[in-house]
Amino acid sequence: MGRAFAHKQQWETAIINYRKAIDINPSIQLLHSSLNHAIQASQVKQKSTVVTNKVITNPKDLCGLDATSSPDSKPSKNIFWIASYPKSGNTWMRYILAHLLFGASEREDVRKQVGQTIPDLHYHKNVFDAPEINFSRCSKVAFAKTHTCGFPDLKTVNPVGFIYIYRHPLDVLMSAINYCYISGHKHFFHDHRLHSPEELKQNGKINWYVERFMQDLKIDNYYKMSNTWLNHVHTWLALAEHHPMSLVVKYEDLLDNTFEHLKKLSDLFDKTDNEIKEAIEFSHEHTNDGGKFFWKKKSRNYENYLEPKLIDKFNSKYADVLSKLGYDNFE
Repeated sequence: MGRAFAHKQQWETAIINYRKAIDINPSIQLLHSSLNHAIQASQVKQKSTVVTNKVITNPKDLCGLDATSSPDSKPSKNIFWIASYPKSGNTWMRYILAHLLFGASEREDVRKQVGQTIPDLHYHKNVFDAPEINFSRCSKVAFAKTHTCGFPDLKTVNPVGFIYIYRHPLDVLMSAINYCYISGHKHFFHDHRLHSPEELKQNGKINWYVERFMQDLKIDNYYKMSNTWLNHVHTWLALAEHHPMSLVVKYEDLLDNTFEHLKKLSDLFDKTDNEIKEAIEFSHEHTNDGGKFFWKKKSRNYENYLEPKLIDKFNSKYADVLSKLGYDNFE
């Protein structure tokens, strides 16, 4: 019933039915994800209704709908989120936007500028201190990075828009393995010893990680923060269907033709094509670190580590969702 009403975008009724289902069997994680999905969509719909029923004389009225507050409450802060599941290109996008919107340059430490202008919710935790900018569609808006499954649950924050980047789940897993290796996260590995993807490929242990991931697309290190990869993608794509200031991009498309798939930034942020191209070039110069944080930065990297039979098994199990996301040509 919850799914049926959600399909019709009758979110309040869907929420009621999802909660009833959770009461019956609270152990099914998909129910919790679906409920969160419906709640997020309902909130976006309510804000859209406010805009629809309001006489808009200034495009800036699209933002700051929750900015009014009583004298005793903390003013709301407009935040435009840069969202993705971990290891899907979020930091790359931040480098582009740091130059495009905040003029990040080589005159200072570039990495520090990115962290200050578009802070990472999960590390810096200073999104309320992030600098604000104005553009025609929104005034006084700050930018921040998140890996949460849907909008972060932060009081006095008004999510005015977002960019969402998704990536093939097997490349997410390969990148996660490498990141845990270079970061010294021993608890991620089956024997609590550090292993590079190359080593796991050579000793055949990498199949164990893929088989485990294949069960429900869950990466233990990221689950508390981001839920499963599947629930994460479904939640953000549902939000994008109802949010006028959103852009969804596939990581592989950005690799193939970054500018072509970021043209919409000109409409969102009043920037010229040349400005966007310059920002992309700037990001390319500073996100090629010799395979450290950004590692391979390539499409279908998993093919270099996994046996074709295992890849086929994975793609077959998740054929429907992969096809909808544009990965049907990866067979």
